[in-house]
Amino acid sequence: MHYSYQNLDHYLTKIVRDGLLDKNTASGQRHAVRKILQDFPEHELTDLRCINIEATCLSFTQKNINLIKKGSIQVYLSRFRRALKDFFSYMSKEEEREKEGMLINEKLREPAASKQLSPEILNMQNPKRTEITYKLSIPARSTRIGRIKVQADIMGGESEIDMIVEVDIME
Repeated sequence: MHYSYQNLDHYLTKIVRDGLLDKNTASGQRHAVRKILQDFPEHELTDLRCINIEATCLSFTQKNINLIKKGSIQVYLSRFRRALKDFFSYMSKEEEREKEGMLINEKLREPAASKQLSPEILNMQNPKRTEITYKLSIPARSTRIGRIKVQADIMGGESEIDMIVEVDIME
């Protein structure tokens, strides 16, 4: 996961699209971040966690004290801090989800011999059509029903399987 300026911008777009933040609020945060970080070299914007937020805010205030009203400076700083705080929190949660996903993938990659197959599957009458249910807990913002394609190695040959997936909200 990258905590870059570019990903912060993508994050602000995503949360507006997902209805988690008002478009005008996101626009204000985006503008504040751009304004405050405008003099930073590009290589310093590849990981925003490395930026000293308070020193950056102080520098911005000192640079703009005679150009921007004090109240406006405080709004910029507030929006800047909030955007970074929320972005860092979001990215941290994404990293946790990614790690959970890796654990699920590792479990699914276990050799088939180590899995316990139900008698229904072992004695299935129609080997071309079988329904198998795996229950996975996936953090989601809303219930979604959709179709996904899964590539599977069946009896040594690749095959495409249609699955219908329903994701329940985890609280």
